[in-house]
Amino acid sequence: MVPTEISSVIPDTRSVIRDPGDRRALRMATGFRVRRSAAPRNDGLIFCIALALTLAACATYPPGQTPPDRLPTHGAIAYNCANGAQLMVEYVDDEARVAILGGPSMVLPQTADGAYSNGRYALSGSAAQANWTVGRSAPVSCRGN
Repeated sequence: MVPTEISSVIPDTRSVIRDPGDRRALRMATGFRVRRSAAPRNDGLIFCIALALTLAACATYPPGQTPPDRLPTHGAIAYNCANGAQLMVEYVDDEARVAILGGPSMVLPQTADGAYSNGRYALSGSAAQANWTVGRSAPVSCRGN
């Protein structure tokens, strides 16, 4: 930025420089290149706004609306249960084929809509959230992923 009073910066150039905005005369008198400061650049801000708009355009659901569970519609679903148990479940027709990681595998026939049981083991719920019951113990919450 060019100071308004050149003589405060270069006292001996008062007679040479008549116009403080004359950069050519100031360069000739001092030997320094003088640049007038440009207006602040907003390239970064413009880029960020363009990026945000591009990403917002790619969204498939409006803000506040959650997408449906993205679990497979065919094949096995892995469940992680609150008690640490891990299950692999494949829903086929009217039965659920369950494999307990580190334990037994079984086929549970459908007893009601979304409920499967063979008398000892029971699985109920949906693909995203299920309850796993062994014997007469309390059901354990499991999350599908």
